[in-house]
Amino acid sequence: MPKTKNLNIANKRWNEIYFQKEKNAKHEKLFNKKESLKSETDYPKIFKNAPIPVAVINKNGKTAYLNPFFIQTFGYTLKDIPDAETWFLKAYPDNYYRDKILTSWKKLLSSKKNISNEKRTFYV
Repeated sequence: MPKTKNLNIANKRWNEIYFQKEKNAKHEKLFNKKESLKSETDYPKIFKNAPIPVAVINKNGKTAYLNPFFIQTFGYTLKDIPDAETWFLKAYPDNYYRDKILTSWKKLLSSKKNISNEKRTFYV
């Protein structure tokens, strides 16, 4: 077989392998994206059905979500506590105790370490 023909066969085979790898990579990327979107859509279901009170506060301190158990437990709706500041004022009316709680939360949130499973009790 002439060298040119061998080279053409080798190039063709290389192209097949290369494009198959590209195709596989695109499929994997698409699959990962779909899985990511699926998990993002699972969070609201998890929060909604959680057997504990869940409040989601965004970066700006605004209350983004309260699950039904939160509303049932504390009796507050989004209208009642539109932001974290209002929540802390209502939940901790005593200035001294509220400052203590806020200091604890700020320290916890600013920590570079992973949040530990250390038990913390805050009386609301």
